[in-house]
Amino acid sequence: MSQVPEKPIEAPIEGTTPLSSARSNKEDQPNDELGSTQQAASLGSSESSSQKAQVERGVDYDDWENDPSNPRNWSPGRKWTATAILFNICNALSIAFNLGCAYAPTAGSLIGFRFLGPAVGPIAGGFITETVGIKWVFIVIAVVCGFASLFGIPLLRETYAPVLRYRMAVASGDQARITKTHTALVQGTDGRLAFMWISFTRPLTIFFTSLTCFILSLYLAFMAGIYYLMFVTFASFFAETYGFGPGIGGLTYLGIGIGFFIAAIAGAKFADKVYKYVLRSLLGFVFPLFGKQMFDRLGLGGGNSLLGGLAILLGIPFPVWIYYRESASGHSQWEVPQANPQVQDQQPLASPPPVQHHGKRRQYAAGQSQVYYGGDGAVDPTYGGGGPQQQPAVGGQLFTPGLVGEQQFATQQATGQAPYYPPGQEPEYINGPAYGQPQPQQYGAQAPVDQLAGQFGQMGMGGQKQFQLYTTNLLTSPPEPRELYRPPPEIRLPPNSCISPSPLANPDPSYKRSTLNAIPTTSSLLGKAKVPLALIITPYRSIKEGEEAVPLVTDTVIARCRRCRTYINPYVQFIDGGNRWRCCMCNMANEVPQLFDWDQVRNQPGDRWSRAELNHSVVEFVAPTEYMVRPPQPAVYVFLIDVSHSAVQSGMVATATRTLLENLERIPDEDERTKVAIICYDVSLYFFSLPPGSTDPSMLVVSDIDDVFLPKPTDLLVNLAEARSTLETLLGRINDMFQDNMVVGSAMGPALQAGFKLMSPIGGKIIVLSSSLPSVGAGALKPREDPKILGTAKESGLLQAASPFYKTFAIECSRAHVSVDMFLFSAGYTDVASLACLPHYTSGQTYYYPAFNAVRSEDALKFAHEFGEVLAMPIMLEAVMRVRASRGLRMASFHGNFFVRSTDLLAMPAVPQDQSYAIEIQIEETITSPFVVFQTAVLHTTCFGERRIRVITLALPTTNNVSEVFASADQVAIGTLLANKAVERALTHKLEDSRDYIFQKLVDILVSYKANMTSGGAGASAQLAISDNMKMLPVLVLGLLKNVGIRQSAQIPPDIRAYSQCLLTTLPSQLLVPYIYPTFYSLHTMPPEAGAVGENGVIMPPALPLTSERLERHGLFLIEDGQTIFLYVGRDAVPQLIMDVFNLPNYDQLRGGKTTLAVLDNSFSQRVNAVIQKTREMRRGVYYPHLYVVKDDGEPPLRLWALSALIQDRADVLPSYQQFISSLKDKVNGIGGGY
Repeated sequence: MSQVPEKPIEAPIEGTTPLSSARSNKEDQPNDELGSTQQAASLGSSESSSQKAQVERGVDYDDWENDPSNPRNWSPGRKWTATAILFNICNALSIAFNLGCAYAPTAGSLIGFRFLGPAVGPIAGGFITETVGIKWVFIVIAVVCGFASLFGIPLLRETYAPVLRYRMAVASGDQARITKTHTALVQGTDGRLAFMWISFTRPLTIFFTSLTCFILSLYLAFMAGIYYLMFVTFASFFAETYGFGPGIGGLTYLGIGIGFFIAAIAGAKFADKVYKYVLRSLLGFVFPLFGKQMFDRLGLGGGNSLLGGLAILLGIPFPVWIYYRESASGHSQWEVPQANPQVQDQQPLASPPPVQHHGKRRQYAAGQSQVYYGGDGAVDPTYGGGGPQQQPAVGGQLFTPGLVGEQQFATQQATGQAPYYPPGQEPEYINGPAYGQPQPQQYGAQAPVDQLAGQFGQMGMGGQKQFQLYTTNLLTSPPEPRELYRPPPEIRLPPNSCISPSPLANPDPSYKRSTLNAIPTTSSLLGKAKVPLALIITPYRSIKEGEEAVPLVTDTVIARCRRCRTYINPYVQFIDGGNRWRCCMCNMANEVPQLFDWDQVRNQPGDRWSRAELNHSVVEFVAPTEYMVRPPQPAVYVFLIDVSHSAVQSGMVATATRTLLENLERIPDEDERTKVAIICYDVSLYFFSLPPGSTDPSMLVVSDIDDVFLPKPTDLLVNLAEARSTLETLLGRINDMFQDNMVVGSAMGPALQAGFKLMSPIGGKIIVLSSSLPSVGAGALKPREDPKILGTAKESGLLQAASPFYKTFAIECSRAHVSVDMFLFSAGYTDVASLACLPHYTSGQTYYYPAFNAVRSEDALKFAHEFGEVLAMPIMLEAVMRVRASRGLRMASFHGNFFVRSTDLLAMPAVPQDQSYAIEIQIEETITSPFVVFQTAVLHTTCFGERRIRVITLALPTTNNVSEVFASADQVAIGTLLANKAVERALTHKLEDSRDYIFQKLVDILVSYKANMTSGGAGASAQLAISDNMKMLPVLVLGLLKNVGIRQSAQIPPDIRAYSQCLLTTLPSQLLVPYIYPTFYSLHTMPPEAGAVGENGVIMPPALPLTSERLERHGLFLIEDGQTIFLYVGRDAVPQLIMDVFNLPNYDQLRGGKTTLAVLDNSFSQRVNAVIQKTREMRRGVYYPHLYVVKDDGEPPLRLWALSALIQDRADVLPSYQQFISSLKDKVNGIGGGY
């Protein structure tokens, strides 16, 4: 037995570059996410030395793609001299036929020899005939062909690749290599005559047994006959009608020649390969025999009309028949039939296997093959990225491209793989159920297809599980809050669309969801349904305790499509025995990287089917150096702290510095490279020098804010680990330094410029803590709040930036990979609309604390919690995001916090967790594929200095049925998109236009559903119909219309409205739904198990509809929207309830307002506190809602604020839910105006 090599040939050798990288670096162009590419080093060793090294390793490496003998690699000069033997044979036949024409005794024999007539011949032949006679036309042609043969026969070379490789194998004398180089040439048949007979009868068999080939050949042959009729009639027609001589008459063939030349170029691209030359030549020979007689009898007009009519009869119906026949079946008639369709139905995993696998790229020595395929040296079946992995699929073998075990790939494709995880051990990767809620249906998992559906699928009659549409009458179906927390409509992909049985092949909706889970095939169908098409993406979703982390691929083997740059995913197809894969977006065939099936950690073969990127829709790759324009930079945090009089007096400075001090160890710094700087400001700038090894920081004051400069080149931005003690000393002193500061004013703009100068060479995050309106220096703002314009058309001007500084500075920050977070505290006007421009264009976030006062422990606790979570949050640095889609789809517009660098590239200097983005999609052309794929790629640097690519792939089926479009609509995703569109409309138009826009979108959907899916059609109807999966969409739109971000009111301060709009455009769906449609609990009547700990955590009470009809004067209720929690106490609450919850003797002793609820020594208090605590913790994000106690007869402003969350009630000029539904019904029936 030969010695098993320590490494396969793909493994890098010290001092050399692997062949795979030399090729993949050329093709992959990894930095297209960055908008640039880098060149890779080429492999310098010669082919012979490389092959010698491979033979010494026991490996026969057949790299035909790079072989100099491959005709594709020949030099241009050599290619000009190369052709096949067939060319010479055809040239000799041309000589013989032309000599036959020259000496033909009769007209019939002349036509017989001349059945190959080109268009150029008559042009020259006319003049030759006119001068020396027709005989010399053919003699000249024969002479030219003879000279071509004299040079061609000895000089022209063979170019057919299989023959060349076979000759090389024969020359090597290696019988094994001869066998596997070209099996068909070796196996042969019973003899040459038998081989020739098979080759001759094969096209005839196909011709007579395939109706498609027969009719297609008949049509092409008929057209060839018409061409020859033109040739034979042109000369006589122009001679008799116009009196042209032979020479001038030959020029009439110029038009035919030019037309043939253009047709040859176009036809070479689109003509079908099944072209029956025998029949074509036969009719081309026959037609001229009766052409003259036909034209003599019918005339030129009648004869041409007859031929044109026959061409129409043959040419038009047949292609239409082929199109519908094959589009219905999904297969062409000449496709290879599946060997075992029933097995395919039971496991729809992969593409059909090829019949023969050629050793195209690599082979393994005998000993290595034994280890590789489960011989004596058994291989650990687990592979790569952590966690339990899939076992080998067939007989303990691992999949490997190549010749060993040739039927292995086909077997694996047909029978599928074992489950990715052992039964009962699936990880909790997808979000668990809501606390206290039943387990939702697994999102994205494909339901098993039964045998009957599979058989129908094989016959082109279905096989894909259809959507069921159920209609609901909104007039008789009140909103049910639990409907909003059900999973979206199931994604029902066609069989064989996914190569993995993993339920994680489609992402959880918390990562990516679509407004439609069945994509219309045409834009007209989408317009007919009126449902918007968009993606809601949260690429960096936080991972809660107990959830599975995103799989990480660490071997830097990244397979991407050479054409569209799509990353390999569970929806590609492996072809050519697994050596190549077909892109699921553009159908491009790509080479599988050579190290794709190699476990670099264990230095042994790995199981392809256990790779994370083939089983998970959400995966992260460690990026090689080709994906970097510079080495990964350290995380940098620059804190800008307002130390003006109002900031110090409110306690913001003390709370911020204490929180920062307590959370220094939580700032991401795994590689101990994180850098930190602190700059304080009022109307001057205060820098702090933190020299290494010193524990005594020094303060440097810069009063010139018109021309900002750094007072010291070093020690201002310091390493967090090295300067830890100095930072702790400084943070403990800052509040005392400015305790007596009486300066009023803010130089926030100059402070931002200073922080930018400090960190712009690296990038990172600027965190601004401001307690007053910027008043001096760059970016100075003036109070512009005017109560008189609130609620008018001019109010939208208050929601736009007052100074261009913040947008232009934000764009500079984005280019330098600097992100900005804003923490705004003020008892007065802060101009949130202007300051929020910085986070908006730099992918940051805005946090607003109106009337902040740290004396109230609730205010200090909320800020400290949220600030601490932001400090501890792992972030993506230097990120760019691109969304790709299948052919026919285009990303039309983008919503969220980012800067659009190019048409589809989003620049995100630092991406925070749980920030959402909405992307609208446009259908540009008809979609013909059974499903489409959307892939989001985020190239970023982790906060611990590693360059990575997060890839999120979503596959959705296509449909041409409007009922399936409605049945697949995701009402939560639609609501999220409408929230983004409403904010955009409010900023670019007016608030009234924003409200009218989303109301009209809802009306359009209802009108379309009524017209297409109900018997009422376009007439008036007593019902208001909508599909069951969208029955909560009207109440979501009503909640959006009543949200403070766009609500019609003259009482909402501009800062509150602007901050609400920031939340509407950045909150992920899980947080946005309660913000639009709050949650309402009855605590005094909650079930006994509510508030107790269950299997999935604290069990929550059942949610109630948002109407005051559910309020009871003796009850205790909780209303929350993710930002605020109201504890509503009825005026007739019994003293025992007040005592158990608030530890007060009766209702009169209770005080309303912001509070902290103590946990008392009774079960009801503990259950209520558990519900409140779980409300604060169960959703993703850093937000810590305030708790307000609201008395039924307490302060009117607080009571009205709490009751405004009950959106199904009427409030001011805003309608109740019943009134809203009635106005919708009138609008749908063409009666009445707006809501």
